Amino acid sequence: VLPVVTVEEANLSSLDITLNGSPYNLLPISVDGNYTLRVVARDASGNSTTKELHFTVDMTAPVLTVSTLSDGSWTSNDLLNVSGIVTDSSDIQQLTVNGTIITINPDRSFNHAIVLQDGENTIAVRAADLAGKYPETQPIKKEKLMLKIINPGLTSAFK
Repeated sequence: VLPVVTVEEANLSSLDITLNGSPYNLLPISVDGNYTLRVVARDASGNSTTKELHFTVDMTAPVLTVSTLSDGSWTSNDLLNVSGIVTDSSDIQQLTVNGTIITINPDRSFNHAIVLQDGENTIAVRAADLAGKYPETQPIKKEKLMLKIINPGLTSAFK
């Protein structure tokens, strides 16, 4: 993030720029955090104007830990509990499981039950922080155990 400061004054005598209370020379900001940019401009007659800008730098996506079946897993259950924890240096804007908005508990944990369908099921857990950055999980597969009669009276096989 590179703040841009523009001062329109023909008789500018001084310009003081601080970032979080320390002198600042308009270099890129690459550390996540909350910032206050303060600019004080003075003209030759001694008049001054002060402007402050409060902003947050968030270049890191949330960390999403999901406790459920791993990608490519198989299950015969009809219901899958998707739970986990989401953390970030700033607040979480939204958490979804397959597009459904999920409530995040005060300890940043979450829990949501999903009804599975026969065959492959894609479970996407997505957490967006205030900057809109997000990680996303991978799909989970489910298959029911089926009994297939190959030749009545002779044999049967599980598939």
